[in-house]
Amino acid sequence: MKKNAAIGIDILSEPFMQIDPRHLVQFAIIIEEGNFTTAAERLGTTQPALSSMVKTLELRTGLKLLLQRRRPVLPTDIGKELAAKGQGIRSLLADADLATEEIREGERGTIR
Repeated sequence: MKKNAAIGIDILSEPFMQIDPRHLVQFAIIIEEGNFTTAAERLGTTQPALSSMVKTLELRTGLKLLLQRRRPVLPTDIGKELAAKGQGIRSLLADADLATEEIREGERGTIR
């Protein structure tokens, strides 16, 4: 059993690959903004918190997500894919909010 010393879990087990969808959304915003500072402001958090989140994603995937020392922040190939997944999650959440609001306002569906 191979363990990742940084997080103390078996890196080949299924829980290792569990990725928090919120992290994907945050990662997508980092890529969209091109830097951690602006992304942190937009998300209402801090740059160190976002840096830590990216490190967590990298540990969970076992892959580098960002090209080294680039400004603007540039994703690796897998970073691009994960950012796209984060954008997809954002889109689904927006759709859910819209559907909820439309039903609440009586624009569609039935409230019981």
